[in-house]
Amino acid sequence: MQVKRAQNPEVAGLVKTIATHKDPLKRAEAAERLRQLQYTPVEAALQALSHREGEVRLWGIVRLNELGYAEATPHLIPLLKDSSHKVRLATIMTLGDLGQPAALQPLADFLVSKPYRISAEKNFETALIEALSKFDSPLATEAINRYRQRVRKIKRYNAVIITLAIGLMVISVVSLVLVRQSQASPFNNHLEAFLPDFPEEPGAEAYLRGKVVVVDKTAASLDQTFFDLPDDLRAANPAEVGTIVQIVWEKCEITSYKSSCQGYSSGYRHTGKLSIIDRSKGQIVGKATFTGYEPLPAPISRSTTRSGGRPYDDVKKYLLGLPRR
Repeated sequence: MQVKRAQNPEVAGLVKTIATHKDPLKRAEAAERLRQLQYTPVEAALQALSHREGEVRLWGIVRLNELGYAEATPHLIPLLKDSSHKVRLATIMTLGDLGQPAALQPLADFLVSKPYRISAEKNFETALIEALSKFDSPLATEAINRYRQRVRKIKRYNAVIITLAIGLMVISVVSLVLVRQSQASPFNNHLEAFLPDFPEEPGAEAYLRGKVVVVDKTAASLDQTFFDLPDDLRAANPAEVGTIVQIVWEKCEITSYKSSCQGYSSGYRHTGKLSIIDRSKGQIVGKATFTGYEPLPAPISRSTTRSGGRPYDDVKKYLLGLPRR
């Protein structure tokens, strides 16, 4: 058995050159220098295991596997906890190939200790099961069976959680629909009173009087903003309405937004034009315009028309910020 020598800065540099340099001549020169320093291929690979760069450590593991140097097992086991994904994976495969009994328990512990993470990374799962299977040991068989049992439990647990989450989402959506229906029902037969054109009051500055109804004048319906207003501002029925907010939504074509392919694509952006009406006066006391968002990025090849979202939040913030009378 060859003993791993203490780290030598020159040797570390030479090993790195052999492991990572693209020029075959440079690699050959580094190998020759190691021979002059009386480093065998095994010793060079052992030196690589403690190198600070993961790519060099990876080379050392693969090289020891190629050399079939089973006595490297004690040096390889700590690399099961290496920070590099590739190094950990190569270590598992090499320990399995070398087949030393000392590696059996660490591999079994690795498999059983984190079944959720390992099952999510199929290359780790496959490598660990294959490595343990090479030992032909009851301990290996037990570890594989325990791992599979835990994974089945985790999958059942996840299925229950997903089902519950979907159920809660459905309940939440249904509840929201029912709440909005109850808020809208008093207005269903009275919307026409809030949709006519009103004259403007000269020189007026926007304000809110009493409670508010927000209508989409284009669709002749309650606007989504109405449902988002707080209870102390949203009118519960037509009799409570002191301020009418009419919104005319328009869709403007744009061609300047970036797609996910870093080119330009076409789409639509919404614009909302607000008129704020003091119901007691029957006059418009304020106007405002809000521009919506650009469409979400999409590949240029898609032919479907894309639209950005309407600026409901901006409209709500504006209304909440107006003075009240």
